[in-house]
Amino acid sequence: MAALIAISACNKVETKSMNPGTRVAFRTNVDYRTRAADLGSNLEKFTVSAVLHPTEGGTASIYFSDALFSRMEESGTYSSAHAYYWPKNGSLDFYAHAPQAGEGSQVRKDSINRFTIHPDETASSNSQVDFIFAYTGAQTLAESADGVPLTFMHTQSKIVLKAKNSQPNLKFVVEAVKLANVSTEGTYTYDITEEQAGNWTASEPYMGKSYLQEFQKTSIAAAAGEAQKLGNELILIPQSRDKATAYNAEKLPNGSYIGVKTAILNNSDNSLIWGQRNGDAITGEWVIFPADFKWESGKIYTYIIDLAGGGYQPQQDEDAQDDNLEEVLPDQQIIFINVNVTDWITTEARNII
Repeated sequence: MAALIAISACNKVETKSMNPGTRVAFRTNVDYRTRAADLGSNLEKFTVSAVLHPTEGGTASIYFSDALFSRMEESGTYSSAHAYYWPKNGSLDFYAHAPQAGEGSQVRKDSINRFTIHPDETASSNSQVDFIFAYTGAQTLAESADGVPLTFMHTQSKIVLKAKNSQPNLKFVVEAVKLANVSTEGTYTYDITEEQAGNWTASEPYMGKSYLQEFQKTSIAAAAGEAQKLGNELILIPQSRDKATAYNAEKLPNGSYIGVKTAILNNSDNSLIWGQRNGDAITGEWVIFPADFKWESGKIYTYIIDLAGGGYQPQQDEDAQDDNLEEVLPDQQIIFINVNVTDWITTEARNII
């Protein structure tokens, strides 16, 4: 496990140790994206803490803590309400993050380099945070007169769900999706000794935890075009989970999966194969598609589900003879999920003053 930074208890600096003529400023890189909950072109503020870089054998001490830098509308740059100046001697280590931690937030600050994140489980609301973090060490006024370089990293994983249908004889009407048997909370620790993006520890237990999204019913007919997006993009805790391979003692899937609430109909006469019909109204029922979740920081995972095989039943029948997953459409070949992995890309720099 990554080590926490040892910081002395003092969190104030005497005026005589500061250089009142030169204010600390920042140059940042951060990935600019489109979703409102993501932090990019919509980054309005971030929080910075500075530590006096320890001499050999010494202990680091706080120089300033949790300073909030906000966007200035006129210039598009950022400024803090209180001015912070470079020390006359020594160098500074900077730790920055967004969004802010605090009561009611999805982010809890445990220490200067350790945070607990709990993405909003009401996934349909599109309100999950994108926790970004930056570190730069041993900076002095002489080498950072134009601004301290801060490169923010996307610490979490972005998940995109899409569906297609390769079976021309079937039609699917989808109304909800979920990622099941995943951790909904985790701890992020940045360890400067490891020179990496940071370490995640996902919460346990995770079985029975899920992210559910409900939306307007979407008809997915057989087509050669691009797969249709289901629900919102999710920003979740990096983790590694093995897919369901059988039912457990509770007659539920024993591993991770993507659930799809869908009705399945014959394309020729609109007769119902899976789901419920009440007059003209059709309601879907859950089917599952087992999937390994191997999520890393700063990656986008796009899962493309071919519904043609029908998937498996979410719960074992009472009279089942074994614990094998039961197919929804026994006469159709189960087609497994494809996953595409891409990086979140850092783009332009902006001056922070």
